[in-house]
Amino acid sequence: MRKQRVLRKALEHVPSSVKLWKMATELANSEDARVLLARAVECCPQHTELWLALARLESYENARKVLNRVSLFLFLLLIGFCCLMQAACKRHVCNITLNSKPGTWDHVEVPRLKPHDL
Repeated sequence: MRKQRVLRKALEHVPSSVKLWKMATELANSEDARVLLARAVECCPQHTELWLALARLESYENARKVLNRVSLFLFLLLIGFCCLMQAACKRHVCNITLNSKPGTWDHVEVPRLKPHDL
């Protein structure tokens, strides 16, 4: 009980800590763990293991909703990455060439970017 209180207090101060969220859910019963994980995915949306843990605790229908939310998040993350890469290519930081087959990559060369490159 004391560990749970300490972890919840720690999460108030460091809500981006995946390790703290995992520890807190391990000590909680299934209903409390579901509530904790729902909050965890709000605070750490890029960590798919939290999304998957939440989906496992949900009913089939709610799990589908959770997985649709994470797929939307990942799609938006991919769009953001593509915009970043497009900006880098316009500045001649990387070289991306398409193969003659539509939609396939022939060559992708992306050097490590430095902040001043973008």
